[in-house]
Amino acid sequence: MVKHDTTPLCLSQAFIDLKKEETDRRTYSSFEELNLSIFQYIHGFYNSFRPHSHNNELSPNQAEMTLL
Repeated sequence: MVKHDTTPLCLSQAFIDLKKEETDRRTYSSFEELNLSIFQYIHGFYNSFRPHSHNNELSPNQAEMTLL
């Protein structure tokens, strides 16, 4: 039986980016500190400013605004 990866590629890439751009660059003294860092990365940078190739080099927030 062949097992297929059901994780969407963009989700896998998001975790790779998170690790490379945020969590591999620092150490954390608690789970809460790590949790806050990930939240700030996603909401403060990844969705707001980071361009995405599948959005014509717009951030997710910018791409969403073009739809409204």
